[in-house]
Amino acid sequence: MILCVNANQPWNSILQTLGLLKKCKTLNDVSQIHARLITTGFIKNNSLTTKIILSFVSSPYTPVVEFARYLFFTQHAFRRRRKEEDPFLWNAVIKSHSHGCDPKQALVIFCLMLELGVRVDKFSLSLVLKACGRMGLVKEGLQIHGLLRKMEIGKHLYLQNSLIGWYQRCGYVEFSRQVFDRMPRRDSVSYNSMIDGYVKCGMVDLARELFDSMPEEEKNSISWNSMISGHAQSENELKSAWELFEAAPERDLVSWNTMIDGCVKHGKLEDAHNLFNRMPKRDVIRKEAAISYVDGMVIQKL
Repeated sequence: MILCVNANQPWNSILQTLGLLKKCKTLNDVSQIHARLITTGFIKNNSLTTKIILSFVSSPYTPVVEFARYLFFTQHAFRRRRKEEDPFLWNAVIKSHSHGCDPKQALVIFCLMLELGVRVDKFSLSLVLKACGRMGLVKEGLQIHGLLRKMEIGKHLYLQNSLIGWYQRCGYVEFSRQVFDRMPRRDSVSYNSMIDGYVKCGMVDLARELFDSMPEEEKNSISWNSMISGHAQSENELKSAWELFEAAPERDLVSWNTMIDGCVKHGKLEDAHNLFNRMPKRDVIRKEAAISYVDGMVIQKL
């Protein structure tokens, strides 16, 4: 129960309403807020309802998120709008679905945007691609790709990287490479996405070829860690993993843990122990990298 009254403010004060919003968590709380918005007439205040939607739509509390979506559809989605109106509010709602438990609704809202003539931007398109990737929707994702090819913003680096990510989440690493090869400009995200996709598919040779051709200024810890991980998967490639590990300009916890994992996995326990002792930070390390079992017995702890 969040209902309260501040003696210094009238019961229908916007400030008091905003104060109650911060405490809203349960369905009962949401019902009180909804009733207050109706009785005060604030439900017709576009500025206030927009603030509520943006505040609530990313809430960790399900009733609060559902109320934000309800407000969006009843107060904003179907109202008259300027042709070039910023789609920020739409994107916020799409994002809540794209990252939530029902990503299919992100696609539904995106289709509604197109039907109502709402301007879509790179974020709208990227979010709906993410939703398609989470659900493995190949047909719908291909339709989004087709839409991108017809739009000027479809050439934007951000969207091209989103396409690479979508194809890889759907298991089409060869198509993601086609997108990569056609890009007029690439950044570290482009390269790292392709390298990671190759590694996850077991195509370590192709990943290494791309890594070696990657401009030095684009390489970062993610690039190095992906390749170290790729080589460390095979005992025959462990030497290459070592070489990359030692050559890396910077090593983070992922670098150390990945290399230790590889050594333990392939029975190089002394090397794993020495690596652990070299770690600048030893307080964070995955348990499976610290303990090795041989013939059902714990033979070493790092």
